[in-house]
Amino acid sequence: MLKSQENLKILFSEVYRKAKKIVKEILDESEYVEDLYIRDGESTLRKDSMNNMIAFIGERGSGKTTTMFSFLNYLNNYKQNLLFEKEDPFQKIDFGEIEFYCLDYIDGGLLEKRDNILQILIGNMYRKFLRASEKRFHNDWREYDIRELQEIFIRVENSIQKISNGENTGYSSIENLKNITDSLNLKRELIELIQKYLQLMGSEKERYKDYIRKRVLVIAIDDLDLNYEHGFEILENIHRYLMIPNVIVVIAAEYKQLMNLCMNHFSTIYRYLNSCNLNSIEKQDIVKMSDAYLDKLIPIQKRIYLNSFAALEEVEIEGDINGFEK
Repeated sequence: MLKSQENLKILFSEVYRKAKKIVKEILDESEYVEDLYIRDGESTLRKDSMNNMIAFIGERGSGKTTTMFSFLNYLNNYKQNLLFEKEDPFQKIDFGEIEFYCLDYIDGGLLEKRDNILQILIGNMYRKFLRASEKRFHNDWREYDIRELQEIFIRVENSIQKISNGENTGYSSIENLKNITDSLNLKRELIELIQKYLQLMGSEKERYKDYIRKRVLVIAIDDLDLNYEHGFEILENIHRYLMIPNVIVVIAAEYKQLMNLCMNHFSTIYRYLNSCNLNSIEKQDIVKMSDAYLDKLIPIQKRIYLNSFAALEEVEIEGDINGFEK
């Protein structure tokens, strides 16, 4: 039985090398966008201001989920340098002084219409915050920060509810403008929440250091391509709200299924606007639209393609894959 991380390294050394290279590129891009946001404010919050997604792409049985969880464990333990650091390809790509905070993974295949992925994300963050509060946050100097973070959690939840309720009603022109404003406000509040969250979740010892270690929130989503009814909505929420500094979004999916989600969405819109069935030329246009959408959402350089490895059936990941607890 292949049970060790050493065996995974042998099977997927090239995959891990590419994944780490993508993470490094995202960190550099995130730092650049964060500097722009500090300097120029909300003008940097457009959807295409940065791309922070990593997609493990493969068919069923290719090992994409196994690989994703293994790499997440690597990121979560990066500060301790527990995995892979003696491997030459990885020594050449150094993240520097950084901590990755991996939240509980989200099973996108089980989400229903009422399950807004942003609310699930905020819930995961808050649960982890409460666990940390019980264990660590007993010093008076953190009371104000804790209170402030809780208030931001409430503001973000209210903003998500407002936008979710608005999506269920028709809009006038003025209401459309208000919805755009609400979306920008939510994105700004998410940036503020994540920044404060990462700051508070850091080690108390770093309060006395001359520098603050950079921290990044890692959000993992598995099987969203299997959610045929609501998968595109999940992709759009990632695109609209989670492409922000200090966040990395990692997904495992089958590209053909992602294309089906997009084609289903654009076909539905086309039929609604034209009240007719699609001809062959229009179907080709929808394929092109779907491909272009995915190219923008998950550029080719952010994708990691996996072949099928029968040996993965015998691989067991070490550590807790649901929560990535240290």
